[in-house]
Amino acid sequence: MAHALLRRDLAEGGWRRSRGIPRSALGAEGGAHRAHLPGGNAESRRRRGAVPSGNLAARPPGGRAGGAARNRRGARCLAPRAPVSANVRPHRSGGRRDAAAGIASARRRGAAHAAAGEGHGTRGAAGRSHAASGLAAAPFAQGVAVSAHGAPPSSARDAGASIARTLAQAGHVAYFAGGCVRDRLLGLEPKDFDVATDATPERIAEIFPSARGVGASFGVMLVRRGGHTIEVATFRRDGEYIDGRRPTRVHFGDAEQDARRRDFTINGLFEDPETGKVIDFVGGLEDIRGRVLRAIGSAEDRLAEDRLRMLRAVRFAARFSLAIEPGVERAILRHGSELMGVSRERIGGEIRRIFEHPSRGQGVDLIERLGLSTAVLCEPPVERNDDRVRRLPPDASFASSLAAWMLDRGAGGAAAGPGAGVVQVDAARLKIWVDALVLSNAESDALAETLRISRELHGSWRVSDRAQRKRHASRENFRSALDLLRTEDPALAEEIAAQVEALAVEGLAPSPLVTGDDLIALGLAPGPAFRTMLDSLYDRQLRGEFPTRESALAAARRLVGT
Repeated sequence: MAHALLRRDLAEGGWRRSRGIPRSALGAEGGAHRAHLPGGNAESRRRRGAVPSGNLAARPPGGRAGGAARNRRGARCLAPRAPVSANVRPHRSGGRRDAAAGIASARRRGAAHAAAGEGHGTRGAAGRSHAASGLAAAPFAQGVAVSAHGAPPSSARDAGASIARTLAQAGHVAYFAGGCVRDRLLGLEPKDFDVATDATPERIAEIFPSARGVGASFGVMLVRRGGHTIEVATFRRDGEYIDGRRPTRVHFGDAEQDARRRDFTINGLFEDPETGKVIDFVGGLEDIRGRVLRAIGSAEDRLAEDRLRMLRAVRFAARFSLAIEPGVERAILRHGSELMGVSRERIGGEIRRIFEHPSRGQGVDLIERLGLSTAVLCEPPVERNDDRVRRLPPDASFASSLAAWMLDRGAGGAAAGPGAGVVQVDAARLKIWVDALVLSNAESDALAETLRISRELHGSWRVSDRAQRKRHASRENFRSALDLLRTEDPALAEEIAAQVEALAVEGLAPSPLVTGDDLIALGLAPGPAFRTMLDSLYDRQLRGEFPTRESALAAARRLVGT
């Protein structure tokens, strides 16, 4: 078992047990990440416009959807799988055969897979017969606290339910929609609760006077309730897609039409906030039970509407341990090169979402197997020589994840197999990745530093003195580099971690006992010798030669000759 180290939790001001090293020694990981939002409702949050009326032409294509977002770590792992609740009964006997087991194997780090429910929808484009169902949405995974409505307790949920209740009291249909329903059925606590309704944007504005229209062409409103902002969208069906991203027109419709415009069956579910029942027009409940990622209707059509859905399929399959339905897989293999037509910002944003989760290894496997790596990275396909990404710790940084993937694909065009040490990555190749994923300056620097520090640790740690080790451990991207080193030389990484823990007791990066002002006061003029003397005195301090500031100043006087 990995040697446990103390890590400083700066936010809480205390010590906690973790796999990492003292947080105070590591510095910040890094700056705001240029995570860019996809189109549709997510992008519409950035736009402001008049409240729409009737059936509308969508906003003309063009422009780049982008926005800064922090790289999030420690995403919640899936709960252990549990039997389907007895409260959920199939509408009819039989049903589709169970799908193959999820593509991703059980995570090495022990994160278990979530359970799922079962249910049925209406006949889909593929000819599967379903009846729209309103099934009790009992919790399908163990270890998840639920409310009387069967959902994880959340004040955001309460806010969304309150808005839906107000709409219902005004004579409208209103449901929770999409990801929040999916996540709850998978045993996860949803982060956002979106509401879908038959109320038009004008009507929503009448019922909620403070509502703001943020997607004039998509009928999306933002409503504040209980300190939370809830996205409320009118049921709609989409017109023709011509740019591989968004429809030219949208038409307001009903719940079934709204469900059928979505990408995958697991995302096409609605939930009645009052009763906790799931409304399923597309067979999403059955696919959750079978752990299958299936397109709604024709996979070819759904992927053609927005090519980024190919990467979304990878993310959902990896994160939720789903098997990609053969029709979806064939469509991705056939059209993978068309991902090149998607903006680099959107591709980079989706890669961040894949890498922020412990299932990043499964995601990389799927990207490579489905032939998407060329479009994602803008470099020719290669034979991966290792699987470092899977060996990263669950909370690995974006920088260490990218670095591991880069090394798995060979560095500088040369293979770097297990045991070879972390090798040099040439600057030209690094720039290709930076441009392909639209990395920010902070992300680019973190990636380069992670590779550099990890290589230095592999080559020089054991011959470094006490001061050099403290300087190493106090570098900004040391933790990312140590995580990367663990994938290559775990024994050395554990040795370094144990030694850093011991060094941290006396402080890895204490304030200098002698400053530049002290040397100036002693009569030394700024210059090359000035910096050399400061560094020398600080190294001696790190080695423990100066128990007090007075002893350090005495040494400085001797060096200056005063």
